[in-house]
Amino acid sequence: MGINTNDTLKYQGISSVLALVAQMVCIVCIDKVGRRWAMIGGNLANCLFFTIATIMLAVFPPGSTSNASASWGFIAVTWLYNISFSATNGPLSCE
Repeated sequence: MGINTNDTLKYQGISSVLALVAQMVCIVCIDKVGRRWAMIGGNLANCLFFTIATIMLAVFPPGSTSNASASWGFIAVTWLYNISFSATNGPLSCE
C-alpha cells in the first residue's frame, strides 16, 4: 500500500492502543448488551472491513503504488477492523 516501513511500527502501536480501549468498553458493556448480538454484529462488521481491505489490496498492490489516500484508507480500515474485533469477538472468544 506504499506505507513507509519506518511508520508501520507507529501505526501498529496506535492500533494496539485502540484495541485495548475497545476491549475495555466490551468488558464494561457486555452484560448490558448481551453476548449473542455482540458476536453476530461484530462478525458482520469484521467481514465488511476485511472485504474492504482485501479489495484495496487487490486494487493497490503492495509495492506498486504510492497513492497516499489508499495508504491512509487501508490504515483506517485496519484500525476499524481491529476496534470491531476487540470490542466484540476478542474478549468474548475465551468464554
